[in-house]
Amino acid sequence: MKRTARVAVGLLAVVFSIASAVGLRAEQENVDRVSLDGTVLVKAADARRVVVAISSSSGDQSPLKLVDHVFLFTSWEAFQLPPTTLGHAHVEFRDNALTIAFNGGQQILEFAIKGRSQQSVKRPDAIRFENGQGLSHYTGWSQSGFRLTDIDGIRPSPACASCFDANGHTLQFPM
Repeated sequence: MKRTARVAVGLLAVVFSIASAVGLRAEQENVDRVSLDGTVLVKAADARRVVVAISSSSGDQSPLKLVDHVFLFTSWEAFQLPPTTLGHAHVEFRDNALTIAFNGGQQILEFAIKGRSQQSVKRPDAIRFENGQGLSHYTGWSQSGFRLTDIDGIRPSPACASCFDANGHTLQFPM
């Protein structure tokens, strides 16, 4: 009887583990794919880090808009980013890569993780940063009053080695 109970408990543990793994994978797939349009701000935090803030609310392209999505990109090496870019854009995030197409594709920026990005189509007209160390995606910033203008004064924060402060909002870049 004890052996049967142990086997039953063991089987239950395996079933719960499999169910948890399937649930986590499905949730992860939902998180790993984003497609949206909105007002987008792209700004270098330093020579290796870029913040991409998106307000998906409709209307004008005011920098006072609340931020819905934040992507934080860290490169293995220093790179030159075009000047701060603000405007309407289409944003795609999938397979460890972020593509931002401003003004119907007139300017395209691509950020990719070295050795992990699986995007099959690389646009020849895109400015591509593919030596990425990490790319993080965060949502829910609008609830804290985080605005596109808050990114203007981004600076290193003493909170951690990869942390930056944007007008009282701490952003932790991937390392």
